[in-house]
Amino acid sequence: MKPTLLTLSVLAVAPSWLLLATESAPDAGSGAVEDPSHFRIAERGQDFAVYQRLTAMTNAEGLVCFRTNQFTLLENGLHWYDQAAGEWKESQDLIESFPEGAIARYGPVRAIFAHDLNAESVFDLETPEGVRLRGGVRALEWLNELTGERVLLATVNARAPLELVPPNRLVARDAFDGLRADVMLEWRRNRFSQSVVLLETPLLPEGWEADPVRLAVITEFIDAPEPEINRVQIVTDGALETEDHLSIGFGGSRS
Repeated sequence: MKPTLLTLSVLAVAPSWLLLATESAPDAGSGAVEDPSHFRIAERGQDFAVYQRLTAMTNAEGLVCFRTNQFTLLENGLHWYDQAAGEWKESQDLIESFPEGAIARYGPVRAIFAHDLNAESVFDLETPEGVRLRGGVRALEWLNELTGERVLLATVNARAPLELVPPNRLVARDAFDGLRADVMLEWRRNRFSQSVVLLETPLLPEGWEADPVRLAVITEFIDAPEPEINRVQIVTDGALETEDHLSIGFGGSRS
C-alpha cells in the first residue's frame, strides 16, 4: 500500500459517538430508601452502561413494594470486549511495557508502540472494526499557506527512544535533528493523540513573514485505509484560495 503523508499538529483517533447523556426514573417518593450505592450495572456495551437500583417503598397500608430506578451512561470507549472471558470490561487509560515496546489493550482501540520514534511503525492501532493504522511522525516543516511553499525544519533523530511515563504516555525527549522538541504519545480509552512539545522557539525561513506561515507536523501512515478528507477552501486577505483539512476519517475513526 502506498504510504500516506498527512500534515497534522495533533493526531487523534476516537469513535465518533455522543460523549455523555443520562436519564433517570422519577423520585421513588415517600418511604423510599435513597442509597445511591445500591445502583448496579444491568447491561453494558462499548459506549454505554445501564445502571439500575431496586428501591423498597412502604405504602399507606404498610405494604412493601419495590420500584426500579434506571439511568444510562453514554461515553466513548467506556468498555472493551474480553474475548477470552466473553464479556465487556471497563476500559483503562493504561499503557504497559512488553518485549517489543509498549502495548495498550484495555480499550476498544488497541495499540502497540515501538521502542523508538525512528521506527517505521511507531504506533500500530486497531479499531473495533478491525481497521489498522500504522505509522509515525517523520518531520517538522514550515508551510506558507499563501504560496504552498514548504521548508524542512527538522527530522526525527536516528535514535529517539520512547520512554514510558505511567499510566498512559510515551515520550521521546529532544527527538529531532534541527530543533529541540519532544514528542508525546498519549493513549486513552476513547482517543489517541500525538503532540510535539517545542523546547525552543524555531526561526522562520529568511524573508518569510509569520502571518501566513504554519508549523506543520508530518505524519506518515504506512498501513491505513484510504482516508476520507473533509476539505474546505479558504480565501485569504490577498484573495488567494488555499485548501485546509478540517478532519480526516479512517473508517469509524477521525483525526
